[in-house]
Amino acid sequence: MQHMKRTVMVEKCVCHDVPFQRIAAFAADRPETTLDCVREAFGCGGSCGMCRQYIRRVLTTGETSIPLIVPAQSTSQ
Repeated sequence: MQHMKRTVMVEKCVCHDVPFQRIAAFAADRPETTLDCVREAFGCGGSCGMCRQYIRRVLTTGETSIPLIVPAQSTSQ
């Protein structure tokens, strides 16, 4: 039996419950949108900070459903 790997998608800032679609729409209405602009408008990226890398990707690519980014684990002890 083959195991299927499920991809977890991230679609919002959890701390502020703001969907990335809303951030993408906000960015589309402006000539330039930075992470600081998003933080000021929605609070995203200013609390735990876990969404920052996703918001940067939303602003760069327009993607609003992004595969979970898992940092590489260090093998040194």
